[in-house]
Amino acid sequence: MVNVAVIGGGAAGIGAAWELTRAGCRVTVFERQAHLGGSCLAAKVGLGNGKSIFVDVGLSEFNRATFVNLGALFAELGLKSRPINEDISFMRPDGSAVWCTNAGQMRFYTRLGDERRFKDEVARFRNECTEVLEDATFRDFTLARYLDARGYTQEFREFYLYPRAQGTLAMPDQSPQSYGAAALVAVWQAQGIVGPAAADRHVLEAGMHSYGSAFAAWLRQRGGEALLQAEVTGIARGQGGVRVRFMDAAGRDQTCGFDHVVLAVCSHQVVPLLDDASEEEKQTFEGFLWRRVRVVVHQDAHLMPDNRQGWAAYNYVMRNGAGPEARPTISFTSPRSRQT
Repeated sequence: MVNVAVIGGGAAGIGAAWELTRAGCRVTVFERQAHLGGSCLAAKVGLGNGKSIFVDVGLSEFNRATFVNLGALFAELGLKSRPINEDISFMRPDGSAVWCTNAGQMRFYTRLGDERRFKDEVARFRNECTEVLEDATFRDFTLARYLDARGYTQEFREFYLYPRAQGTLAMPDQSPQSYGAAALVAVWQAQGIVGPAAADRHVLEAGMHSYGSAFAAWLRQRGGEALLQAEVTGIARGQGGVRVRFMDAAGRDQTCGFDHVVLAVCSHQVVPLLDDASEEEKQTFEGFLWRRVRVVVHQDAHLMPDNRQGWAAYNYVMRNGAGPEARPTISFTSPRSRQT
């Protein structure tokens, strides 16, 4: 039996381990955190009545229409899902509510110059923007250039597109005007935010964080292993296979041999793990863009619209007119408690 090490227990590592195990390999997953699932993790939050809930901190949903393999994995793990609440809200940094959706219907708290046109542009962008993925004309267009070419108003940009684009974790830490139009649209199409096809956005009933422990149990039942709090410190490649050095949960240095290794870690973590990284490998992995995102579990109403009726599942903070640029900020509300 082929013996394979998978370094990293996030979505990429779990996906690789799942396919390799089903192909007949014996897989060992190394994860330095105390859980599998990567950015699908949870925090225990007290509700003030002696009870508590677990709230997804990172990724909290998936689009079944595009993430077909992920849906198949959840089905094999016996995990059930349900549709999410897709309502959104937009507020200024001072807390004043601008507009929101309730059951998909727009409700305005600040008068816009042309509300009808604004509504039409939100709908038009959803259905029209996927052309940047199909027409080579738009291949190198920035988001601002594309909006100019299609005649979108400044209100549409400031009161919807730019703050929502900045809340997209996959995008770089820069002004949304300079985002590649195709890059943003590709992410949103996969998530089900744009595109003519109906989205099928779901969340696991037990929370997205629940699939990590479910997969670890599945893997062990099939002869594999999930080593948690096991930090890999080096990888040596040789003709006889691969040697993986790591520090186990007890802080002891360990070394294991494998036939193959799959690196399912962030791009900037690859080269430091390799004992003999080539120049080509260094240039390749150092060329990937990445950024850190600060995530805070909070119950601070000041980070939500001042009008409670304007609270939604996804709450975006906009810049305040000509004032200082607000850092990209979005608060997700818990569907169970409606508290942040």
